[in-house]
Amino acid sequence: MSFNPPPPAYVSDDNDKNKNPTPNAGYSTNTANYGFQPNNDTWATGNGDTEAFGASGFDNDQVRGRFVKKVTGILGIQLLITFGMTLGASSACQDKAANGMNACMGAGLYSMPLVFTSMVGSMVLLFGALCCCQSLLRKSPQNYVFLFVWTLFESHLVSFIALKYDTSTVCLAMGITAGIVLLVSCLVWFTSFDFTKLLPVMMVVLLVWFLVTFIGRMIFGSFGMNSVYAGIGCTIFTIFLAIDIKLITGGGRYELGEDDYVLGAIYIYLDIINIFLYVLQFLGGSD
Repeated sequence: MSFNPPPPAYVSDDNDKNKNPTPNAGYSTNTANYGFQPNNDTWATGNGDTEAFGASGFDNDQVRGRFVKKVTGILGIQLLITFGMTLGASSACQDKAANGMNACMGAGLYSMPLVFTSMVGSMVLLFGALCCCQSLLRKSPQNYVFLFVWTLFESHLVSFIALKYDTSTVCLAMGITAGIVLLVSCLVWFTSFDFTKLLPVMMVVLLVWFLVTFIGRMIFGSFGMNSVYAGIGCTIFTIFLAIDIKLITGGGRYELGEDDYVLGAIYIYLDIINIFLYVLQFLGGSD
């Protein structure tokens, strides 16, 4: 029976120390960074140059610009669907019923079961996506399918509400809303003030406002204060519009990520729709 003898014991001497001065016996650790510099906001290109790399390139003006264009493009399609459906319904349904309400309310596409379905569907989709499935909003094409269905629900509700008002009032409210959006956008774009600093305070204000309006109207009714309600509500969502635009354009305390283009479109869409509904309420003076 044969066996291999054990290897001879290694005895270090001064000559070996001179040959291999490092404890890893001549093997140096891999210090290559593969183009990334984790402690610096730059990344190396193939020709040796460096470019901005902070926040995965999102601090780059070109990347941010593409993000803003994507959000505004999506938002434009949403508003086109919503206001197109609203204006079309208001123009096509001008007959009044015996009770003075629009004849289309409660019939056909605007029957109460369908309106209730749109309301529940819109709330379930929105809160479900924001609270449980935010990753869905970052995956394409699932996020676009979600956004299209949710926008249809919202458009159905907004057009139903607009049936309570004359077409001229609806058109005037659209014009005023467009003016407010343009003014706020210019204010955010051409000033250095960080509107996102107001976000925590405005979230508390919004919660209190919802509680006050819901409980107040349920217990005390309106008492002819529709104009006051509408003015306060329009002011709150105008401030939110400035905050959300700053979230999109960047440069503030809070920013949206590069993959949050659908979320950004939803935020600004909700601001604009709420401003429109409050302006409509202010002009019409109707419950």
